[in-house]
Parts: sequence; C-alpha cells; structure tokens
Amino acid sequence: MNRLITVFCVVLLAGCGGYPPVSGIHGLTNVVIFSDPANDEIQLAGTLFDVYPEKYLPTGSTRSISEGVPWAYNTDPIDTEPGFGSGQQNSMNIIQNQGGDPQDIKPNVTDPTPYAAWLCEQLVVDVPGSDDYDEWYLPSFDELKAMHTKMLDVVDRDNMDDMNEHWRGMYWSSTEANNPRAAQYLNFWDASPGVGEFMKYNTAKVRCVHEL
Repeated sequence: MNRLITVFCVVLLAGCGGYPPVSGIHGLTNVVIFSDPANDEIQLAGTLFDVYPEKYLPTGSTRSISEGVPWAYNTDPIDTEPGFGSGQQNSMNIIQNQGGDPQDIKPNVTDPTPYAAWLCEQLVVDVPGSDDYDEWYLPSFDELKAMHTKMLDVVDRDNMDDMNEHWRGMYWSSTEANNPRAAQYLNFWDASPGVGEFMKYNTAKVRCVHEL
C-alpha cells in the first residue's frame, strides 16, 4: 500500500522542531509511551507531533501548523467506543464507513484533505536500523486522555510559552459523541484539558497511537 505520509523528522538523536526528543522503545523517538490506567502492562506509543501530510506543509516547515482535518466527510452514525483499547477498532469502523482512500471517495478533487482516521492509517514512522512502524490509528477518547496526561510529564512546565506553542490545540479522538453527527475531541491545554465535541465535518488536529 502506498502511504500518504512518512514521518521525516523522527530520528534517533533529534526531535521535530521544538518537540522534546523523547525516546520510546524499539528505537522509536518523538513518541510518548503511556499505559492503560487500569492495566499498566498495556502500553501505547503516541506521536509527540501533529500528524499531517508533508505535501500540505508550508515550504521549510518542520511541523504541522495546520488547523487540522475533518473527522469524517459525512455525519453518518458510526459504531465507536470511548474506552482504552477501542481506538483501533473505532478507526477501522470509520475508514470502512467512509469508503477508504479519500481520492477514491472524491475522484474529482485533486489531493483531497484526508479525514483523521485515514491520516493515522497511512502514517509510517521510519526508524533507522529497524523496521518501519505502520499500523497507527486514531486514539479513542480514553486513550487520548491517557496520552495527554503522560505528555505533561515530558513537557517543560516552567516554559509556558514553549508549552503553549507546541501543545495547545484541539485533537480528534476516534470516539463518536452522544450526538451521532459529532465526534469527541480533547483540547490539550496544561493539566486541565478541555473536552468537547465537533460536527464530524469540522476540523481538528491529529495525533496517532500505536500498540506496543
């Protein structure tokens, strides 16, 4: 499968832009490793960078400054769950509902903006000297919350300007809201993230997770 994105700033010694080069496991860097609050043996890796196709980035940019992508192109009800461990199946259900590749869904549009779950599904992280990491997915709401909580441990909390610049933003979960025309997001903002819902065709940022 041809992937839309290969992460070009994940290297062994340096981070992406201003992000801290946090080492993970299996050679992964620029990820945060976090656990299921109910079972710390279940771990996921989450991107410490916004995920967006390189072709949409301004020339010379080393990280996303995009306002984001839609959760979906329509407002169809989709079977999703909020719990830890639900994100992968949620993402599969979203992709199946949408019809897969955005270019196939919108054949008359050149390089259509991808939807969030497809963006994660297409992500490939290049780990030098090891296998590439694919099979990323859009985190469920509980996975996104756990990721945010762990991220706070690796942020320079004394430098609020840096924190606001690199961590502020509204991020999609793969969990549908109580209103089936909307989906849940988390606003990464210090230790008290804002929780809300957007209509699915609205845009928010994306961070992806991978099972370990």
